[in-house]
Amino acid sequence: MRPRLRRATRGLSVALVLGAAAALAGADILHMKDGREVEGVVVEETDALVRLRTRLGVLEFKRSDIERIERKKSKLQEFEERWERAESGDDFHALGLWAEERRMRKEAKRCMAEAVRVDPDHAAAHTWLGHVLHEGEWMTPEERDRRVREAERARRSAEGLVEYRGRWVTPEERSKLEAGLVQHEGRWMTPEEAQRARGLELVEGRWIPRAQALALRSGA
Repeated sequence: MRPRLRRATRGLSVALVLGAAAALAGADILHMKDGREVEGVVVEETDALVRLRTRLGVLEFKRSDIERIERKKSKLQEFEERWERAESGDDFHALGLWAEERRMRKEAKRCMAEAVRVDPDHAAAHTWLGHVLHEGEWMTPEERDRRVREAERARRSAEGLVEYRGRWVTPEERSKLEAGLVQHEGRWMTPEEAQRARGLELVEGRWIPRAQALALRSGA
């Protein structure tokens, strides 16, 4: 790798590290000796200068111009401290809402999962997670649908019915359907017989009313 490209790659790596550090860090306030206060995130600090990431970009300040640096906790640090203090389902649910407001979706989901672990009947946390209440038990919509299908299958089986192409029929009906028969006015017959029983005739590949078919044949 050429020296210039190597330096550019190294610079990009440093920028990524600084960006990640800034995302995790809390807001810092530089109290200047002239009375000014500058808020941002300290990304670099030496004996000579302090580099602060602000809304205007990264600014540099001489160490000699700074009276003191006030460091605040990051959102992640505050979250972990609140997590350690939480005990009940309500505590974790409240912390989850706090995290959600700060766009900490991963941490919010973690809190809601812990809330229902501590309190299996915590309705608000279950609702946040997308769970539904079915027969007194919280579960995912997919699990509810699966149980409903199983219950329906058990009930139909108890009635002596069997499933055929999404329908519940008697074993006799299934055997007729598998043979290709259809039911018309309470009788089983072939599809062609059913069409004729409805007053239709097959003409040039189309089923049409019998009177129309007779007229066409007479004209021919």
